[in-house]
Amino acid sequence: MRKNRFKKYELGAVLCAVALLSSTGNWPSVARAQTQSDDAAQPAPAIAGRQATDAATDHEQISFMGRAHVIDGDTIHVWDKGRYGGKKWKVRIYGVDAPEMDTRAGVVAKKQMAAVLSKGNFWVACRVRTRDVYERVVAVCYPGQRLLAAEEASINIAMLRSGYGFAYRHFLTPDSYREYLAAEKAAHDAGLGFWADKNFVRKYRAKKHF
Repeated sequence: MRKNRFKKYELGAVLCAVALLSSTGNWPSVARAQTQSDDAAQPAPAIAGRQATDAATDHEQISFMGRAHVIDGDTIHVWDKGRYGGKKWKVRIYGVDAPEMDTRAGVVAKKQMAAVLSKGNFWVACRVRTRDVYERVVAVCYPGQRLLAAEEASINIAMLRSGYGFAYRHFLTPDSYREYLAAEKAAHDAGLGFWADKNFVRKYRAKKHF
């Protein structure tokens, strides 16, 4: 009889404990651990903003096409009409340096950039190489609406051959170093663009340290 009485008391205590936990929602840590495990198995939410773009695309794989607006002799803005429709890209022309717009030479370089872009009716196709410290994409761009395999036909090389841009040696990669310097040398040897004024070139290159 005493054993049966104790069993009844034990059963009653268990039922009371279950009822109390149910009313408070304060279940043991084992249950909480299972819930956390289940949550971890769920897919993570998408990353918002620029981080999502950078995580989803490698710079070497990004290319775009659109109408271009000239900012200066080595910078353009492109309103994308392709896969990133509506996006405005701030583009630093890879491997080329031109004088700033607060100088007469800068204005001349901007006009030359416009002349190069006019060959494609101000449409450009660009392939991104990286980003610079000002959050611009650094790209190789081609006049028209399609990318080409060879950089020889690029806006970048055209600016160097015109003599109104200089090879930006500090930022050239080994795969393009020789080609870009050869384009600059062709303008130098022919005395084209800024190379017609050797004194200007000497001072400018000394200022830029290249």
